[in-house]
Amino acid sequence: EHARWSAGILFLSNHLHPMNMWFRAFGPADELKALSIIAAAADQLGISRSQVVWKPHPIFATLDEPLRHRVVEAVKSFGFACWPDGVSLEKAADFRHVVCTRSTVALDMLQLGMVPIILDTQLNNAQDAVSIFPYQASDPASLVRAVHLSMKSSDDGSAFDDLWAKVGVAAPVSLSFVNKF
Repeated sequence: EHARWSAGILFLSNHLHPMNMWFRAFGPADELKALSIIAAAADQLGISRSQVVWKPHPIFATLDEPLRHRVVEAVKSFGFACWPDGVSLEKAADFRHVVCTRSTVALDMLQLGMVPIILDTQLNNAQDAVSIFPYQASDPASLVRAVHLSMKSSDDGSAFDDLWAKVGVAAPVSLSFVNKF
């Protein structure tokens, strides 16, 4: 099963999180929109939908069963697979393309050595670490462009190096100065 991932797309999403105000206001609408964008882009890129894997935020498992069922059925109707239970996030490296919503999971991908494409369907224009990721998309056309750009720069690693220099892990916090007071 995992062998087919190498040419595929991993879509990591946090749209279905109770702390997401858009989810609280509109339910799974943004998740369904994001899935349709991924489907359209995969079609344009010639990537089989069977090579697309959807991974929601872990809190998805705690949501109401009817909602979970509705979303999983939508994922399946697009021809996508769901991320298998118990598989480490490190397996994201097995995918050719990693796309994620505006989330700290983008930073997790960076720590794993990958520069994901940020799919921002909620257009929240936040000024945070994720906003400086080089590949940003909000619709199928911009996602296709971002995939092409990421493929061009992944060969030399410059996008990762540049981004890591801006966002990389900070030095460990030290509270030793507290003893001086």
